[in-house]
Amino acid sequence: MNFIFRCCTLVIIFCCVNKLHAHELPSISKTIISKSTEDIKDGIAETKFFSDLNLTQLILKNGMTVWLKPTNFESDEIFIKLSALGGFASLNATDRPSGELAAQIAWESGLGELSTDQLSVLLYEHSLELATKIQPFSRIIEGTSGKEGLQEFLKCVNMIFTQHKLTEVGQKEALQNATKILSKIDSDSEQTYENAFLQVNTQNPTFLTPLSAKKLRNVDLQKAKAFYENCFTDPAPFACIIVGSFQLDEAKKLINKYLSVIPKKNSIHFFQDNFAVVFPPKITHKVITLAGRLDSLTRITFPLQTNLNEKNIPSMEFMCQIIEARLRAVITSKMEYSHGVDVSYEFPLYPLLDNSWISIRYRCDILGVNQIKDLILKELKMLQENGSVEQEMLEIKRLESGSEEFWLRDNYYWISMLSNYYLWNWSPEQIHKAESQTQNLTLDSINYMLKTYFILSNYSVITGMPQKI
Repeated sequence: MNFIFRCCTLVIIFCCVNKLHAHELPSISKTIISKSTEDIKDGIAETKFFSDLNLTQLILKNGMTVWLKPTNFESDEIFIKLSALGGFASLNATDRPSGELAAQIAWESGLGELSTDQLSVLLYEHSLELATKIQPFSRIIEGTSGKEGLQEFLKCVNMIFTQHKLTEVGQKEALQNATKILSKIDSDSEQTYENAFLQVNTQNPTFLTPLSAKKLRNVDLQKAKAFYENCFTDPAPFACIIVGSFQLDEAKKLINKYLSVIPKKNSIHFFQDNFAVVFPPKITHKVITLAGRLDSLTRITFPLQTNLNEKNIPSMEFMCQIIEARLRAVITSKMEYSHGVDVSYEFPLYPLLDNSWISIRYRCDILGVNQIKDLILKELKMLQENGSVEQEMLEIKRLESGSEEFWLRDNYYWISMLSNYYLWNWSPEQIHKAESQTQNLTLDSINYMLKTYFILSNYSVITGMPQKI
């Protein structure tokens, strides 16, 4: 199936793009809650088991939430992700560069008594991938391991919370790396386009202004230290999600040994959660030049007229697929092939769900840009006036049902779903309900969404043209 939402948050150095494929289990999950004395003694305050999801939830005494999903999809693959809301967008403009670079300074400074080189050797020896990221609206520790590497991974997580350090040497290395990356931005056509796309559609608020070489001069080590402390000291806001080929009992022991012992902090409410962007009024056109491209890239974007939540996201995805199938058919009939037309809903403030929009993208030569744009707008108008048809709806339902087994046997799918559900404060029990929701959609409800979820008098068209030689 084609369930993809895009995160549009602009991060020049570390760009977060989560693809979430939502397909769900067929029956309602049974939940078993226990508060055994053994669990409490070992640092686990509460255990909850979602039997139909094969998912165990642990609430640690220090406040951290843990979701454990053992699978047999791959014989030696474990995904681990810790995430919490709150990122460098909460800082004022002057301090933001220090916060944006804080995680990289910490990495280049090493952990505890380990230098960054020694830490890299440790990860290599245990076949681990580990990254710490501070993004505009969230902070993340994520990576992968094999069966034998989970202990070392969780040991590193403990050290990130309890033995981190930010040094002058680390700052120097982080600044050098950032300078190199920023020097190549102008030649990166994809990044150039994404920058322009976000800046136009959000009207470029200061908290989304990308890092630049000039702003690197404002990076202050003490401010970076203070911000990193706010990000990775208190375990309570975090969820640790582990998916893959591990033994549940062994994972619980490791959680007790390395995560439950992270001291709970009575931290102040530092991070903001009241961000908002304003989509430009009426109709906006923007053309930019992209170096190194042979074709053009265009996105037509409509701000959603409704707020997304756990109840209507499956319906929204279904509507996007209805639109995409119709546009593919129409463009192919007029121009021989579909030009890669793709329809998705996007979150510019991911993982915050505010100010979401629908985006239609396509690629073509320069001469085809306006012709395809006009075809798309004309067909959207027809969909709003006449609605979809029964055959289109049944075909999308068939495709969704047929792809269920594939996505349910994918570890990355589960780590993405569970981490997002935690950040959105949704119960994991909601995961399996989307299948029945979409299969029960009626043609009338689909056509109502097509008429009301977006309007044809307010959209943007952003085209990246190849650079003339």
